[in-house]
Amino acid sequence: MCGRYASSKDPAELVEEFGVTRPPATTIPADYNVAPTKHVYAVLQRSYDDLPGQQRLLADVVWGLVPSWAKDRSIGHRLVNARVETAAEKPSFRRALDARRCLAYLTIEHKGTIPREFRAALGNRVFGCDDCLAVCPWNKFAQRSPLADFDPREGLSGQQLLDLFAWTEAQFLQRTEGSPIRRIGHERSQRNIAVALGNAPNSPEIQAALGSRANHPSPLVREHVTWALARLAATSSAPAPRA
Repeated sequence: MCGRYASSKDPAELVEEFGVTRPPATTIPADYNVAPTKHVYAVLQRSYDDLPGQQRLLADVVWGLVPSWAKDRSIGHRLVNARVETAAEKPSFRRALDARRCLAYLTIEHKGTIPREFRAALGNRVFGCDDCLAVCPWNKFAQRSPLADFDPREGLSGQQLLDLFAWTEAQFLQRTEGSPIRRIGHERSQRNIAVALGNAPNSPEIQAALGSRANHPSPLVREHVTWALARLAATSSAPAPRA
C-alpha cells in the first residue's frame, strides 16, 4: 500500500549488476525500511554528449510517485500512500478508476455505443475481462473447482470469433442458455464481436463476415461493424515498421 522495501546493496554491486557507466555521485546508507520521501538508488538510462548511444547511470532519487502536473514535489509520498478505499475520490486516480472505463463494464453492462477511445483496448474480449484476475497475486493460490458448473461449456469453449459472429439470435439464445453470457443479448454480443474482429489481423474471411453485417437492422451493430471495417483497412494499409 505504501511502497516500502529494503535497500542494502553496495552501490558498487549495482554498478556491476546493471552495467552502469555513470556511478553515483553520493553514497546512500543501507535502509531496511525505505518509505516515500527517502533517498534511494535508481538505474536510469540517458544520452550524453560525451558518450555514444544510451548510457546507464546510478542516480540518487527520492522514492515516491510525482505526476507530471504536480506543482509541489512533496505530493509524491501522498500518492504512494494512497488507499484503495479512497482512491476513487482522489483527483490523481479518479479518472483512471472511473468504472465506465472498465473493459468488463463496456462489454457487459454498457448498453450503448462503446466509446471509440476504448475499442482498440478491448482487443479480442467479447464478454468481460480477466486482466484483474490475471494480475491479482492472490489468484496464484486458486485451485480448479470440483463443481461441474465451472467446467468449460460445450459449444462455447474454443469457439472462434467468426463462428460466434455467425450465430443467429436463436442460436445465441440456445447456446448461452443458463450462462451469464446470455444477459447481454444477441445485439450487444454482435457489437462486441464486431469490435474484436476489427482488432484482429485482417483477412478476407473477417472482411466478408463484417460485410455481411453492414446492413444489420440494429444501428448499434452497424456502427461498430463500420468502425471495424475502417480499422482493418487503416491497419492493413499502414507502412511496415522499419527493421
